[in-house]
Amino acid sequence: MNKEQQILQDIYQSIKDKNILLLNTTLNIKGEDIPFWFKRFGVILEELKGISGIDPTAQKVENEQFWLEVMRAFIDVVPR
Repeated sequence: MNKEQQILQDIYQSIKDKNILLLNTTLNIKGEDIPFWFKRFGVILEELKGISGIDPTAQKVENEQFWLEVMRAFIDVVPR
């Protein structure tokens, strides 16, 4: 599995499990071979956290609407 596929898998799994810690960890990946959509998704996620009033240090997020918006952003940003 290449790096982009692993990132996609980790983001999908974090959304599926509503695991904000895995999502934040995945989005902290650095490097030159990061996919172009990755930064955009991170920016959108930060906007959603602000709109939803999510604590940046939260370990668990139960807000269903937040997770629906994150999934929508993931679907919109990732190229098919």
